[in-house]
Amino acid sequence: MSCTKVDRTTQYETEKSVRTALEAMQKLQKNGGWAMAWTTDGSATFGEWLLRKDDIITIQPPGTPAIGSVFLKAFEVLEDSSYLQTAIQAGDALLQGQFSHGGFPQEFYPGRFSQDTSWFQHYDSSGGAWFPPNIEGADIYINENGSGTFDDRTTQSAALFLLDLGQKTDLSRFKDAARKAAKFMLDAQYPNGGWPQKYPLQENYTRFITLNDAAMPSVMSTLFTFSEVLGDSTYYEAGIRGAYYLLDIQKKHKETGWAQQYTLDGEPVGARPWEPAALSAAETVDVTDFLIEVYIATGDKKYLKSGMAAIEWLNEIRLPNGNWARFYNPHTNQPVYMGGAGNTTSDLDEALKYHSGYSWQGDYLDSDLMKRYEVLIEGSAEDRFKLYATYEQKSDENLSHKIQMILSEQKQNGLWTKQMSGETLDFYHLKFGQQKETPTIIDSQDFVDNVGLMLEFIES
Repeated sequence: MSCTKVDRTTQYETEKSVRTALEAMQKLQKNGGWAMAWTTDGSATFGEWLLRKDDIITIQPPGTPAIGSVFLKAFEVLEDSSYLQTAIQAGDALLQGQFSHGGFPQEFYPGRFSQDTSWFQHYDSSGGAWFPPNIEGADIYINENGSGTFDDRTTQSAALFLLDLGQKTDLSRFKDAARKAAKFMLDAQYPNGGWPQKYPLQENYTRFITLNDAAMPSVMSTLFTFSEVLGDSTYYEAGIRGAYYLLDIQKKHKETGWAQQYTLDGEPVGARPWEPAALSAAETVDVTDFLIEVYIATGDKKYLKSGMAAIEWLNEIRLPNGNWARFYNPHTNQPVYMGGAGNTTSDLDEALKYHSGYSWQGDYLDSDLMKRYEVLIEGSAEDRFKLYATYEQKSDENLSHKIQMILSEQKQNGLWTKQMSGETLDFYHLKFGQQKETPTIIDSQDFVDNVGLMLEFIES
């Protein structure tokens, strides 16, 4: 980056602002970890299961591992030992929440697995009711032998943070915990190469082979990282078995897209009441994106060809409004939505009435993904690393513009805020009643994204 006067001024302002943000997030740390969001007035704390006690530790991104990784990066870039200490505290918090088998729950209550479930609430959209704690999933909070989860990259994010923390501190407790989490991933893999959503297996939809929310692709990506960092091919081989499975299951369904879940026989299967047995545009994009990583690791263009077939299918099924439906009938390629009482419908409005908070449609396929495929499919395997690195490189001008936007939106408390919405707002109203003004929240995802970009700018 050219070191103009404007750039030097921006760099100074960025470093000052990033320290302010880091200090503010340190104040929100409880028992070594963090939640997902907080109201700006301090009245409520939110985690994966929404409204929570203020000392809940969330593991699912953008929770404790994601925030801890930012502090570890801040230590490297700014050389401030207090940030390393904060990252170590986050690592120690995660050790408390790790199951004996190596996996992690999406969040946990301090004191390991509390018997106090009075704070636990969950909304069941199929019945339109608020439930007390005796529901499916509560075992991860109250049972020390519960199942670890791959949902929403939970165990994966904890494993990667602990691996990085162990490598950079040389502390054996973090190295051991990371290896334990990686072994859990190996243990959970089915013989055909797939992974369930949770392990040990439960007698519900979580035992299906799960691509939903990038569960299986992110497990394989995590194993590739472990193989590269630790020099152990066992992790790589498990990841490749998973990649073979993805190609095989696509061929079985005429090289179209992928479903959210599969039976062990390779058939699309439903999960929660609003998730039918169907091909999924969103999960197809996740898999297609991951197949680039497999190609970079192997140099085998069969992975690119599989991804190109999926992109062609996505282009064929695009809706007139430019979006994609989340679900498509695997036999007709027609959009599928869910109405009440478990009935499928072609009416989006009916689906929105049934479950307004679900992503029934979206602009899932990024044009950049198609460009990456074009660059790689035309190049040689020998040049794949260079080609991808060149494409991924961000321009200094674009980065500088983003930094200016982040600085302008940063609040006096050092963080970023936005209005509460969706189910989060529903939970808040249930607890505190209707408010004259919509409450504002601090979202940990904004911190992770913004501070991560600011550190990248300073480092450059």
